[in-house]
Amino acid sequence: MNEIYDKYITMLNQSFSDAFDRMYKPLKKSNRTRLLPHLPHLYRRWYYSALMPNTYLSPANIIESLNYEYKKSPNIATNVHLTTPLRYTGLSYASHEYSKKIIL
Repeated sequence: MNEIYDKYITMLNQSFSDAFDRMYKPLKKSNRTRLLPHLPHLYRRWYYSALMPNTYLSPANIIESLNYEYKKSPNIATNVHLTTPLRYTGLSYASHEYSKKIIL
C-alpha cells in the first residue's frame, strides 16, 4: 500500500479518535463501560455520514476516492474498520483489501 494513502487514512481516522476522546474522557466510569460495546456502531455511523451538511463528503467516500487515486488495481477496494477494545486505551483501525470482481 502507498505511504501517502496510509497517511491520509490515519489522519481521517484520527479526527474520529480525537472527537471520541473529547466526549469519552469526561464520562463517569459506569457510563464509559456502557458505551464501549457501542463503539463500532458509532464509528460506522460516522464513517458513512456526511462530514459537512448537504454533501456527499463522508469518510467512506473519501477513502473510496483515495483507493481510486493511489491503488494500482481498480479491482481492489479497502474496508477500514475500528477494532473494538475491551478496555479503552485509545482506538485502533484495521483495513482489509478485497476484490471487487464478481465471480459467478
